[in-house]
Amino acid sequence: MKLPSQATNHIGERYGRLTVVSYAGHHQSPGRTRIKWSCLCDCGNTVDVLASNLTRNHSLSCGCLKSELARERETTHGMSGTPEYGTWIRTKMRCCNPSLFDYPDYGGRGITVCERWMHSFENFYSDMGDRPSPEHSIERVDNDAGYSPDNCIWATNEVQANNKRTNHRLTHNGETHTVTEWANMLNINRVTILNRIVKGWPVHKALDPTMHLPGRPSMIEFRGERHHMSEWARRIGLKPDALWKRINVYGWPLEKALTTPLRGR
Repeated sequence: MKLPSQATNHIGERYGRLTVVSYAGHHQSPGRTRIKWSCLCDCGNTVDVLASNLTRNHSLSCGCLKSELARERETTHGMSGTPEYGTWIRTKMRCCNPSLFDYPDYGGRGITVCERWMHSFENFYSDMGDRPSPEHSIERVDNDAGYSPDNCIWATNEVQANNKRTNHRLTHNGETHTVTEWANMLNINRVTILNRIVKGWPVHKALDPTMHLPGRPSMIEFRGERHHMSEWARRIGLKPDALWKRINVYGWPLEKALTTPLRGR
């Protein structure tokens, strides 16, 4: 089949989860030509979609995205109305739905949600835990990387302001460079510098190669018992990384960190 000469070629373009792979024919009506495109969905299915539905963001998948969201609404974890669940849904949509106003700052520039979180709220909640307060929201330590357990924390607006992309030119000793440039000059991992900035460290400490972020203690003693962090985490239904964040990122005292189970458990 030959694409009509007046039609725009969309082969190779991406709309949500759909990638246009070939022309699928057209229907000619008085004053109107309705073009269809064959699209490959991220889930592996192929579907024919009207060009107008693609360009207007009416079709973002073969139908799998709608089905997944419907299944999530029917889930039995009992947390569909919580702030944590709302954060998870918004995180996925801003990375996958081009019709959202903030999509250009997320999915539009390559920010993705890791596979572990994309299809499981339970995994997301196990890794992130409860939102510490109404002032906290999800924050990516490295704003050029996606949403994943290793790159996300709950942070206040003040902390997030320190981590905006526009703030990633740092001045120290009269010199101004990007975080990447400082990392290369000082032989410090770029994420380490970003982590320090997010935690509110002053620039001179954030760029000091001799400074170190708090380590992840392998053993914790509490109430006369001494166990590995992974064992304490298992007892309250957390992942070890989530317990580490409670203690070292959010500053929870051991009493609270080791006795507060995940909500709903």
